[in-house]
Amino acid sequence: DDLGAPRVLDLGCGAGEYAELFDPALYLGMDIDPGYIAFARTRHPKHRFACADVTTWSGEENGFDLVLVNGVLHHLGDAEASAFLSNAHRLTRPGGTLLVIEDVRLDPPTFAARVVHFLDYGDHIRTLPRWQARQRRRSTAVAVPTMKAPRAKTFSAPPRRTRSNDPSASPTRRSASEPCSSSSGR
Repeated sequence: DDLGAPRVLDLGCGAGEYAELFDPALYLGMDIDPGYIAFARTRHPKHRFACADVTTWSGEENGFDLVLVNGVLHHLGDAEASAFLSNAHRLTRPGGTLLVIEDVRLDPPTFAARVVHFLDYGDHIRTLPRWQARQRRRSTAVAVPTMKAPRAKTFSAPPRRTRSNDPSASPTRRSASEPCSSSSGR
């Protein structure tokens, strides 16, 4: 572990699936969905979670040693993903690590990939050439193509919103009538 005991920012943390991997005193999970944040706080009461929009959050002093973005970008259109990654990069301290893990659309898709994509709520799963083209245009972050593996643990997550053609129905979005109750800490 080259990072030692890193200050970790988990962007799009959802229900805090990765929180237990990090020291609670050095971890901050952030998501735009207040339901996920409330659930994460219940699951991991010693960890810090914040309900905030990463694209507008000013951050904490000194940045973070590790900024984790796992499976978030396929929920965002190109402009939103670019803004998200720009701010993620800004929140990473000099010499820190911005780790982006994202699903890609395979060509031709495997049966497993088709099932995962069907069950996923992200409407912007990009192809590897599209990620590579983005990488050449901007070198602020590296998208690592991965296939999501089944989770070892199961838990009861808060209910997700239903799939819709309306982008405002995405689980990573909220309307002005559903503001985050807090943008800092517990």
